[in-house]
Amino acid sequence: MCDELVEGNFVNLPLANIRVGISGVFTSVTDDFDASRHAIRATLSPGLLLNEKMRAARPEKILQPMPSPVILEFLNLNTNTVNSVLTPGGIGQIIGEELKFNPDNPQDGVFFIKSDGSETKATVFATRTLGKLVFNIPTTLTAGNYTLEVRRAYTKDNVIRKGTLPEVLTVA
Repeated sequence: MCDELVEGNFVNLPLANIRVGISGVFTSVTDDFDASRHAIRATLSPGLLLNEKMRAARPEKILQPMPSPVILEFLNLNTNTVNSVLTPGGIGQIIGEELKFNPDNPQDGVFFIKSDGSETKATVFATRTLGKLVFNIPTTLTAGNYTLEVRRAYTKDNVIRKGTLPEVLTVA
């Protein structure tokens, strides 16, 4: 089939039709092929069988959830505890999905929400990827229970979406 295409012939199959063409601009009818201005390309189009099958296909709408941060686990690297204890001034690690955020957006980040509603934002990060955040736990956290949130802006309108750890974290 490749040899046929190189010779300039079409290859017609039930699945696809393949032909070779040249892209680029020729400056005149006497202009010759120039590899710096032109390219040889294979193009494909659906074959008869594929077209027939596509006409018989019945689409099904699949709902996709909107992307947002998901926190799977919080690890306190100082105490090696999972989803339980906060050590102010220590190192925390969050594992999850869609975690990477824009540090220049004041609404984005890792937030600790105390049971009284006050919020403290983590500001120093060693790792900031889609799957993992490693950061300094704020030294200003006082004794009490905290909810951990990752907030991230989406769309050109900076719509904030949140991921929350289901377990409550505690500063003793």
